[in-house]
Amino acid sequence: MTDTTPPTTSQSNQPTTTTTSEPQLRFDNLSGFQRDILRTLYALQATHPQASEPATSIREHLRAYPHYTDDEPSSSRFYPTTLRLNDRGWIHIQPDLEDARRRHYHLTKTATTLLDAITSAEPNHPNTSQPAPHADPDTNGGDPQ
Repeated sequence: MTDTTPPTTSQSNQPTTTTTSEPQLRFDNLSGFQRDILRTLYALQATHPQASEPATSIREHLRAYPHYTDDEPSSSRFYPTTLRLNDRGWIHIQPDLEDARRRHYHLTKTATTLLDAITSAEPNHPNTSQPAPHADPDTNGGDPQ
């Protein structure tokens, strides 16, 4: 049985979570791209809590943000980043039972707890409130000009 302590705030005012069986996760130690993946996965799982997400779904939602182009994030950037997140205890990667080439991603319980705390602190952050809207190319990705 895992003993989970409640989220606390680190010296940088970022919530952290510790457990006896998982490493301490700190959101402020992640790159912007890693944060975007986690927030996108968090938002997608909020709408489908029992489902794990395929990479294509995550990448499609990431492309809706204006700082990613249609070609980003590339496979050569996305997959190594998700492997690092898996190794650090943020996500679990599961092979697809029907197609060995596909993988499904979901947040660990510790990551979900931490992202719950961050979402409570930043309720209007676009990546944590809901999945990204699809960008409209006529409006420059949805940003005002």
